[in-house]
Amino acid sequence: MFFLTYIKGTQVNEWVMAVNRWLARQIQGGINMADERLWNEVAASFTRQFADSLAKENAQSILWAGVKMKGEDIDGYIVEIEELIRLAEYRFNVPQTIKMFTDRLPTGLYQKILELDRPVTLSKKGKLAGSQVVVRYSQV
Repeated sequence: MFFLTYIKGTQVNEWVMAVNRWLARQIQGGINMADERLWNEVAASFTRQFADSLAKENAQSILWAGVKMKGEDIDGYIVEIEELIRLAEYRFNVPQTIKMFTDRLPTGLYQKILELDRPVTLSKKGKLAGSQVVVRYSQV
C-alpha cells in the first residue's frame, strides 16, 4: 500500500510501521496485494487509532453549555440535540436528558406542551413541540 509512504509524523510513525509489518505478513501468507480486505482492514485500523477520541466529551460539553432552539426551527433543534445526545452516549428517556431538551425550548412552547399532554419521552416531547410550531404558524 503505497499511500502509507505519505503518512509521516511522530504521532503516526509507529502505526505506519505496524501496518506495514501486518501487510507484509498477509502478503507472505498468500493474500493477493489487490485484495480489498487488506484495504478495509487498514482503513478500519486507521479509524480505530486516530478517530476523534474526544467526540463524546465534546458532545457532553456542548450539551451542558446549552443548545438552544434557533427561531422557530424545532426540527433543526431536535436533530441537533439528538445527535449530541447520541455522541455523548446519554440515554434518551431519562429525566436528566429530557430536562436538558426541555430547558432549551422557548418558555411559551414548553408551557403549551405541558398543557396538552405530559409526555414521558424526549421523542414525544419533540413531536409535540413540532406540532405546536405548526399550530403557531397556522394561526398567523
